[in-house]
Amino acid sequence: MPHARLTFAALALALSATACGGARPQQQIPEFPLKAMRSPHARGVKLYVSSSGGVDKVAVKVARAAIPEWVFEQVTAQLGAGTDVEFEIEQYANGDEIYEVTRLVNGKLREAAIRGTDQAFMYMEEKDLVLADLPAPVRAALDAPPGGLEVREIHRQKRADGTDRYVISGRRQGTPLSLIFDKSGALIARRQILPGNVILSQ
Repeated sequence: MPHARLTFAALALALSATACGGARPQQQIPEFPLKAMRSPHARGVKLYVSSSGGVDKVAVKVARAAIPEWVFEQVTAQLGAGTDVEFEIEQYANGDEIYEVTRLVNGKLREAAIRGTDQAFMYMEEKDLVLADLPAPVRAALDAPPGGLEVREIHRQKRADGTDRYVISGRRQGTPLSLIFDKSGALIARRQILPGNVILSQ
């Protein structure tokens, strides 16, 4: 049977104290991202895996042709006009089907996420922040033990419900990590980034 190889952009493994023990459930990739993976527009895959082995999210990087035109109208309404540079199709464990478009607007990278089922705006992400842009509680949490994160990227996610999240990616003792905080400095998620490949039977 022929196979297609899709390089992971990342395998994001959420770490917690319950990482070991217990039987792992069998997982099935939902049809929405699986269809994108099977299409000629697929360019890469990210799997977000919980500490218990569940798949929290599947994200497929795709070519522009895989995104419906109505999505771009919604993106323009949220971000304004610009040059589109990246495209993703995602599904969360709760069933939400998401289209993401990253756009260069006035020299700054911005991403908009639109839910496919009802065309609702989910969040806007600013992708080019620096340490000085972080709220003081987030900076303090980042510097708190164990600390030592060599920061490579900082994103601010402005969600439709009015809340902000800060996604800080880098390396700690050589291990790629992504930390997600709310604006009060509370840690929402810690993810270890693992490289890999997806071998897709066709």
